[in-house]
Amino acid sequence: DDLASGALVQLVPQYSAPVNTLFAVYTSRQYMAPKLRSFIDFLAAALGAA
Repeated sequence: DDLASGALVQLVPQYSAPVNTLFAVYTSRQYMAPKLRSFIDFLAAALGAA
């Protein structure tokens, strides 16, 4: 961890950004390409679905 080693310094210690926040935005589920559905499913499995 770069913070623990001192390579990085936290400038605002009272604020922590969420980790692994990712949003998949698409127009419609009805017309979703199978490749896009597979990619979204992969991301949800890899990062943990909320």
